[in-house]
Amino acid sequence: AARRPLACTSDIARPEMTITFEFVSADQPERWDSALGNLPHGYWHGWHACHAISIESEFPVRLCVARDGHGVIAAAPVGEREWQGERDLFTPVGFSGFAAARPLPVDFSSRWSEFAAAHGYVAGYFALHPLFGEPAAHSGLSSDNELFVLDLSDGPDEFLRRCDRSVRRAAKASEVAGLRFVDCRQALTAFVLENYSPCLTALGARVLWPPATLAKMCADPDLLMVGVEDGAGICAAHTFGVAGRSADFHLHLSVREGRRHTAAMICQGLRRLLSVGVARVNLGGGIVRGDSVAQSKLKFHPQSVPFLRARELYRPQKFRELCERAGVDPGASRFHPAYQSPPPFISQATEPVLDGRQ
Repeated sequence: AARRPLACTSDIARPEMTITFEFVSADQPERWDSALGNLPHGYWHGWHACHAISIESEFPVRLCVARDGHGVIAAAPVGEREWQGERDLFTPVGFSGFAAARPLPVDFSSRWSEFAAAHGYVAGYFALHPLFGEPAAHSGLSSDNELFVLDLSDGPDEFLRRCDRSVRRAAKASEVAGLRFVDCRQALTAFVLENYSPCLTALGARVLWPPATLAKMCADPDLLMVGVEDGAGICAAHTFGVAGRSADFHLHLSVREGRRHTAAMICQGLRRLLSVGVARVNLGGGIVRGDSVAQSKLKFHPQSVPFLRARELYRPQKFRELCERAGVDPGASRFHPAYQSPPPFISQATEPVLDGRQ
């Protein structure tokens, strides 16, 4: 089927209010920042993260902006992909979903579905940010995992006091041993570019981000980078995406003995986040609930919140037809839409695991 041109705007009218939806492309940073600027949002909503994903991607990445008569009321990054001439939407990277400036109309999600259906989309998959994702904006919500949010508002001493003893011990040991932390962006970028693919491959994980995307991410001034070095050079790096007073775990890589220093390195990064005014950090979650990645993050004693996923249907009949054509059972598939391959997003398999040596 021929691909229809994408209309930029559409009005979904109701007697009491008109909401206008529009798409802002990733090559329009000023419009993106302007639309998002008044909304509480996380790092993964921002232009830098989404543009980095878009530069070598086959999937268009946009910001969907919803406005009423008073201005922007919600916005969500969306990726778009196609299967046999039909299109669907998904969270392009990390955790986002619609962020909202104020309580949304009770029928916002139905208006959004009408807009998406009118523009030919079949389905949508959104991974909601634990702090800024707005559940009322979405339909088809469910949760089979959890995310962890760390409160830093009481300062570094109180934060460290709340941590597991193994974390406190690792932080103290790093001070006694004079562990060499690295904050040189150029050196850490070189380490990330050299080790990202080999580390993921060694873990049996998909290599999601090409070098150009990684380089663009590392050049973002809102990406805080911290590393440690041994006698052979940098052996581990951890990155945090900062958005105002919040931050998100972004990437963790280690080689040689670098894994031994994970807790100390993250504590160093959290101290630096505090110094720039960050009060809450989304640590992400485990690959599945309760796995070793999740257990490692629980050592920081964060708050656990449901990981909400929105599996939306805009054209249910076409969805069923495509599943039948693909020979898949949507009720038995982990992925949405079931006829597609897994979306190229979400947390990295290289997230830290704190082991018993710390």
